[in-house]
Amino acid sequence: MNFLLPDVFASSELFDEWFNLDDNDRKPEVIEKLHKVLRPFLLRRLKSEVEANLPPKKETKLFIGLTPMQKEVCLSLSLYLVGSLVPVVELS
Repeated sequence: MNFLLPDVFASSELFDEWFNLDDNDRKPEVIEKLHKVLRPFLLRRLKSEVEANLPPKKETKLFIGLTPMQKEVCLSLSLYLVGSLVPVVELS
């Protein structure tokens, strides 16, 4: 909420104070208040409002190999994980 309303919610403590859900009797009231605050920031469209004649989505998958640094990290991690399993296998 700080990102959306920095003037209103300067800290998480203030947000927690406004929207405290510890009291179950006030829970519906708190949730309704939160919905009122968030409503202007939500973009919701009904199915009837969305264009129905759009072509189907095209999905293109590209294979891109790992960079040398990524390969090195992957190899190091694999060796570390295998090394951590060796004592478990020896105990069995």
